[in-house]
Amino acid sequence: MAEETDYLVKGCGAMGMAFVDTLLQETDAHVTIVDPRPGPGGHWNDAYPFVRLHQPSILYGVASRRLGEDRIDASGDNCGFYELASGREVADYFRAVLNETFLASGRVTVHFGSLVTPDGEIRELASGTQRPIRIRTRLVDASRLAARIPLTHQRGFAVEAGVTCIPPNDLKVHIADAQRITVIGAGKTGLDVITWLLAQGLDAGRIRWIAPRDPWVANRRAYQPGPELLASSLAALADQSEIWAQASSIEDLCLRMEAEGHWLRLNSDVWPGLYHGAIATEADMGRARTIRDIVRLGRIVSIRPDAVRLEAGEIAASPGTLYVDCSASALGHTRHLRDKVFSQGRIDLQSVRFGQLCFSAALIAYLEVHGGDDAARNRLCQPTPMSDTVEEWIPNIVTGSANRSAWMKTDGLREWILGCRLDPMTGLIARLAASDPAIGLQAQRLRAVSPAADANLRRLSSAGVNRPAPTAL
Repeated sequence: MAEETDYLVKGCGAMGMAFVDTLLQETDAHVTIVDPRPGPGGHWNDAYPFVRLHQPSILYGVASRRLGEDRIDASGDNCGFYELASGREVADYFRAVLNETFLASGRVTVHFGSLVTPDGEIRELASGTQRPIRIRTRLVDASRLAARIPLTHQRGFAVEAGVTCIPPNDLKVHIADAQRITVIGAGKTGLDVITWLLAQGLDAGRIRWIAPRDPWVANRRAYQPGPELLASSLAALADQSEIWAQASSIEDLCLRMEAEGHWLRLNSDVWPGLYHGAIATEADMGRARTIRDIVRLGRIVSIRPDAVRLEAGEIAASPGTLYVDCSASALGHTRHLRDKVFSQGRIDLQSVRFGQLCFSAALIAYLEVHGGDDAARNRLCQPTPMSDTVEEWIPNIVTGSANRSAWMKTDGLREWILGCRLDPMTGLIARLAASDPAIGLQAQRLRAVSPAADANLRRLSSAGVNRPAPTAL
């Protein structure tokens, strides 16, 4: 006899759990979750031990349960900003959500170590056993934005015998014996590894960094959505919007953002070709800038014991060098994903606010219950996928702004957002703007400039830019 459920959810990572959490709060539906991993939390089960969120914990997780203590760090590179949960904290949090909210409801069934087959059955990976399931309402695909991470991704380069190339997860085992370390990749993981190595006291002269493209990195100071830092965060966001409204080109926008400290880069003589929306502090980037041996010759083709071959040349290498592979593309493989979120019998979870995957999934769940027909729901859920460059990021910001404008004009949805834990800034502004002059002033600035910013970003996106070529040092 077939198992029955209202919603079959593929994936028990952050987005799948954020969706299910809101669905449980808004309905009495039964949900079945299927995931190939042995427990909840998606890629957090395979994260390297020193990973932390790069956005405040306030913004992450499920809507019904706080992650962390909403504390401002008093020391370290994140000093003065809201806490960033560690990978272990995030994994423990999702296990608690599963046990204390989902399973405790009596309305959630979970099949770990399993997959949903193309014909809609559940297959156990260990035994190969397949069982049918009847879905009364929809299949929810929460796996479309599954992150590719160093421990599990397939490398895009060859590694010859005699070369040690590891994911960041294995660094603690190998670091003591390494005379030289080469970090591969300039995304958030690469930056994490560089800053961690330096924090362990490793001399910067022992580190080589292979950076196919330098990144633009957003300054964390503008993303502090708690009451203590709300006024300064709003001021930074209003400043950014004024830049977006005034920029004459994408290059001009980047330079203005850098000049005002909103975006950071490794070297003022090298034009970044990468923008994934990574967030860091000035202290993080200050550490990273102490690395002088940065190789900018494109992606690695192969590694031999005595040399590294790259797209634009070959460099000598010291035998015995430890290579740390940080080249996994995270969500880069999803950056062109713009499918409809809602379709007949199906929901494809996607980002509808750039960089806010948990909030996006929770909002989609709310609209599943209260959003009218699928056409109406989809009008409120225009996708804002991962970006690879500034040029790709700009239309996502414009789309996200249009989404938000529509949300705030929609009865019911507006009130849900004002009370949603995953979007604390909107609710705080509504509650505090009238009584706190500083917050009221900055909120007014941001509202006043936003239409001009959106209009100019649309113009920049359609016009393109002739940006300077990266300079190899």
